Amino acid sequence: MSGSPGGERGGRPARAWSPAVVGVGGAAPRAGAWRRWLWLGVPLLACLVTWGWWRGAVSVRESRRELAELVERRDRLQEGNRALAREVEALRREREARARAARETLDVVSPAEVLVVVPPPTAPPARR
Repeated sequence: MSGSPGGERGGRPARAWSPAVVGVGGAAPRAGAWRRWLWLGVPLLACLVTWGWWRGAVSVRESRRELAELVERRDRLQEGNRALAREVEALRREREARARAARETLDVVSPAEVLVVVPPPTAPPARR
């Protein structure tokens, strides 16, 4: 360095080396490279967030529908259990309920009743 104005060395201007000036591999970085990544990254990130939110909303909707179906099924089963409990209690306490259950289940009749047996319907004869 000879003290010439402008920091020239051998007729060329002196270049200061710094990571900001010199890019990877010694090439100077392009001025708008980060903007391009920003224009690509932000919409992509927004799409991913929206997709994740939508999948979560669909999952919540399906879970609520399934919960409503299960609650309805539970209520039907509880009502059926209450009806069976009432029937069991009636069978334990009432003689008439036991007689009715025997008639329905075992096809038993009392001496004062008449049993009418109706044959099952037959298929009509095939036409030729």
